[in-house]
Amino acid sequence: MIASLPPPPGERFNFAQHLLERNRTRAGKAAYIDDQGILSYGELDERVRRMASALVAKGLRREERVLLLMHDNNDWPVAFLGALYAGIVPVAVNTLLSGDDYAYILSHCRAQAALVSPALLPVLEKAMAQAPHEVKFTWASPLNAEIAGHEPMAASAPTRCDDIAFWLYTSGSTGKPK
Repeated sequence: MIASLPPPPGERFNFAQHLLERNRTRAGKAAYIDDQGILSYGELDERVRRMASALVAKGLRREERVLLLMHDNNDWPVAFLGALYAGIVPVAVNTLLSGDDYAYILSHCRAQAALVSPALLPVLEKAMAQAPHEVKFTWASPLNAEIAGHEPMAASAPTRCDDIAFWLYTSGSTGKPK
């Protein structure tokens, strides 16, 4: 028996909201596990919506970009999905690129903020010092303090099914990342 496909998204569609809604019945189950612990689907839901509120409170607006230079940990999906939930475009970058590549990406994508793993902060700061950029603030993981004082955003941004959700750059193996 072939399973039927879900209906296509309507004109209004927010992927983060969709993902959170699909997993509401699994609130107590593990969504992500890292060296610091387990993040349940219920905790993911709350943290994503707090991240969305925190980014908006810092002045980021729909369709603006935020750089994600983060190692794989529980903060990564919170940052990525939180941006999507707020209608902000995450720019997820490879953590193995050079400072020159990050400088280029920052000036090209016009990110308004950067979320970074502590070990990668020095290379990001060097990249920010060597080229023009629009980054207004940087948050280093863990992101608990940045999101703790914010109420979970009640409703996701009313994004459309054909809005740009996120940016990815190539590795730059044949030149500058594209």
